[in-house]
Amino acid sequence: MRKGTLSNGFEFTFDERRADMRFVDELSAVLDPDTPDTAALLRYPRLVTMLLGEDQKRALYDHIAEQNEGFVPVSVFKAVFEELISSPGGEAGKK
Repeated sequence: MRKGTLSNGFEFTFDERRADMRFVDELSAVLDPDTPDTAALLRYPRLVTMLLGEDQKRALYDHIAEQNEGFVPVSVFKAVFEELISSPGGEAGKK
């Protein structure tokens, strides 16, 4: 089980087994430089749901929105997601 707090104050918990090969397949498409930006962007919601589950995904969006005048800017979300997957320990943090 991985627990942590991101730099924006969001506290998360997830079972590291969620970072299985299906997650890696989705992540590889996001990180592939040949994937069009729009196609990569459309995979982020699925990735965060795979890792955190639907309830924590909504909580993360709400947390980001509280800090950004009610909005969840794509650039902010992407930075938070990158921090989440690179947090220390476990397979999800490895690139």
